[in-house]
Amino acid sequence: MPIKQMTYAELAAVWEISPEAARKKVEHLRLPRSTGNDGKSRVMIDLDEVQHQAMKPRSDRRTAGDRAEADLLRQHVATLQAEVDRLAALAATHRADYERERERAERAAADLTTLADRLANAERDRAQQTAAADAARSQTERVRAEADGLRAELAAWKARPWWQRALG
Repeated sequence: MPIKQMTYAELAAVWEISPEAARKKVEHLRLPRSTGNDGKSRVMIDLDEVQHQAMKPRSDRRTAGDRAEADLLRQHVATLQAEVDRLAALAATHRADYERERERAERAAADLTTLADRLANAERDRAQQTAAADAARSQTERVRAEADGLRAELAAWKARPWWQRALG
């Protein structure tokens, strides 16, 4: 068969592969290429001389050892997935415990704030009552002093004879 000029797409159609695979095969074989006026690369090839044989699918090329190793890895992945699920459940439990303790701490903080307010009010009331008691004591002392003064004056007045009291 004579030498033909073919684009990568045409060559890919003949060989039943992708255009990119055809390009890589042409590079590997170091076939002469030229760029046409349309910007596409054209390869000079004799199809009788260059044969393409497709590779076997990868699944057929696997050995029994590969399958056993893959099965072992799948089992290990399943084991790891079970461990992840167990840890996720444990994390959810810990999260619930954390939320419960956080709510309890918030309630305790609210109670502490309430008790602090009550203590401040009690101290303010005590200070007011102490001030009122001090004022009452000083008032009592003044009244006692005044009463003592009046008693002394009355005693002095009674100590005078009656005619001095009458005259004044």
